[in-house]
Amino acid sequence: MGYYSCYSFIEVETVDGEDVFLEDLPDWDQTFKDQTGYNWDSIGNGIKWYDYFDDMLKISSLYPEVVFTLERVGENPNDRALARFLNGKGESVLGEVVYEEFKEIKEPYS
Repeated sequence: MGYYSCYSFIEVETVDGEDVFLEDLPDWDQTFKDQTGYNWDSIGNGIKWYDYFDDMLKISSLYPEVVFTLERVGENPNDRALARFLNGKGESVLGEVVYEEFKEIKEPYS
């Protein structure tokens, strides 16, 4: 069993703000697999990556000039978070789904 989440790198850039393609990072494929046990391009398919935060701290220390922003969406659609990693440090913030108010069909119904 377990709890599945989908992950995606929504932004990867240098500390100077230049976009980075993961494939262009030296030894990215092997480094990611060695640290996590997963292929980086399969993490969006729903996996049980419970140690993602600690793994990404290690990975970010190997690429100290790169800022990684990772989105996690759990099985429960309200279970969302963004995490940002830089040079062995990380921060995670929870997401919240907010709906606009209905404009045409409002309570009380008449």
